[in-house]
Amino acid sequence: EKSLQSSSVSERQRNVEHKVAAIKNSVQMTEQDTKYLEDLQDEFDYRYKTIQTMDQSDKNSAMMNQEVLTLQEMLNSLDFKRKEALSKMTQIIHETDLLMNNMLIEELQDWKRR
Repeated sequence: EKSLQSSSVSERQRNVEHKVAAIKNSVQMTEQDTKYLEDLQDEFDYRYKTIQTMDQSDKNSAMMNQEVLTLQEMLNSLDFKRKEALSKMTQIIHETDLLMNNMLIEELQDWKRR
């Protein structure tokens, strides 16, 4: 019986370690995504401020119109990527919560048996 309990505990431990490693990997990837988003935001801010400092005569040019369109595309992309990052963060929180609850339930069941 003790051998079966030990085997069960080690299997649970490996399962938990695997899930924790997966969550940790997701967190690291989300962190990289966030840094990338910050870089995109900085580029957008720079380009936007550059347009703001242009003369009125430059603001009516075809090049200016193209830059405005580019900025709009960047803004749309930033919005989409932010929502995507938030979705990933929500998923990580959900997975972590699920893991913690499963561990707690298992520990409570073991405690009740003891």
